[in-house]
Amino acid sequence: MHRLFQSFFLSIVVLALTPTVAIAAKLVTTDGGVKVVGNNDDYWFQISGVLKVDQRIYWGNTETTASPICDDGTYNSGAFIRDVGLTFNGGLGKDWSYNIALNFDAFKSLSRVDDAFVTYHGFKNFLPNFAIDIGQVIPGFCLTCATSSKWIPFLERSMGTNTFGAQQGLGVNFNSYNDAYTSSLTLTQQPKTGTPVLSPENKVISKPDLWQAAIRFNYRPIYSPGRVFQIGFSGDIEEYSNTGLRYNPKPEMRSGSTDSLLDTAIPQSRNSNGSINYLLIAAKNQKTIDFEVLWIYGPMSGEVEYQRAYIARGYNFAVSNTVKQGPNLRFSGYHAQLSYILTGEH
Repeated sequence: MHRLFQSFFLSIVVLALTPTVAIAAKLVTTDGGVKVVGNNDDYWFQISGVLKVDQRIYWGNTETTASPICDDGTYNSGAFIRDVGLTFNGGLGKDWSYNIALNFDAFKSLSRVDDAFVTYHGFKNFLPNFAIDIGQVIPGFCLTCATSSKWIPFLERSMGTNTFGAQQGLGVNFNSYNDAYTSSLTLTQQPKTGTPVLSPENKVISKPDLWQAAIRFNYRPIYSPGRVFQIGFSGDIEEYSNTGLRYNPKPEMRSGSTDSLLDTAIPQSRNSNGSINYLLIAAKNQKTIDFEVLWIYGPMSGEVEYQRAYIARGYNFAVSNTVKQGPNLRFSGYHAQLSYILTGEH
């Protein structure tokens, strides 16, 4: 009888709340996920996701490129579920919104927080499209960094962007835009939360929070439905404070192997447990500049982007705390791409 009463009481509560829920919110299904919006549109919630699956095929014998100490330089074909992304965002009144992006890494069996920030839009009387993001934010840097991973014509960001692009970090981002321009300034800590800080000898070390600053500006002399021409510039500086820096870009399309096309780490020796001792770049800081050009004409689009990174070398403490590890370094990367949408959307 007690269970029957509980069931009856619960049914009454559900029936009583159902009209309230139906009146207070409306369900809207979109191409980007499922969205629930309040009647005044100031309070809303949306959930969306993406699944990334790669199939990579290599021809030829890559054993001749392999390192004698480790597996670097070997390339294997294979299918790979890279990760699953889940995004929650919503509005909290007229002036606040939030964004939380979770990433589930299929290869490492790890989950991580990519983005987690709140945004304040309360400057409408001053600058209608000015906003401040606070939390683990996305730095404003380069064209493809600013492009959603759910919509990239070539499926993936270029190796240059993945290697030199600014990473998310705890901090603040100021951004503004209109039909003619987009601008942003980001101040964060780095590396990304949860990433270990390494010494030039590839050992985990303790360091205070390092910092990163990024700026981006682009201008659109042509901006109309289906027609866009845009040019832009980005700059980024990251403090390393004599920690170890390593560039090991992997192919845009991934597989279960951990191979890389280039690697600045020098393998020194192999330990008895199979691990490799690497020597990393002792770096004081990294300064990166980026130039971008984008055009859209109906279903056709194209872009060109160039990055150049300047590395200020740190000291080789294994020899002396006054002797630099070597001369300062410069690296560059670029990509160009064309795309045509077969179904005609623009």
